[in-house]
Amino acid sequence: LTPDDAADAEDAPALPPVVVGEALTVSTVTGTAERAAELRGLRPRAASEGMEGFAVAEAAYGYGIPALELRAVSNPVGPRDREAWRVPEALAVLTSAFTALAPVLQEARRYV
Repeated sequence: LTPDDAADAEDAPALPPVVVGEALTVSTVTGTAERAAELRGLRPRAASEGMEGFAVAEAAYGYGIPALELRAVSNPVGPRDREAWRVPEALAVLTSAFTALAPVLQEARRYV
């Protein structure tokens, strides 16, 4: 992005708080506290895990198409406690983030 793009981003609506960290690419959902602890020991900076994003990025790369993953997390890694899932909140945060980033991404398309 150009300096002008960065200035435009500063004028965008405020984004909700975010957690910055690595995203683990895994082949299956982590469903136990033991596996979550094992992964945390291997990658202590990991903030989330995902399976879908890597496949999309790999396919896009293969076709020479730029790709960006914007993700909101609805539940922590570990035992599956559906009562703790916050899907509506995650979708609201994702919508808010995309709304704020859309003008910047639209401008960035000029450089791709």
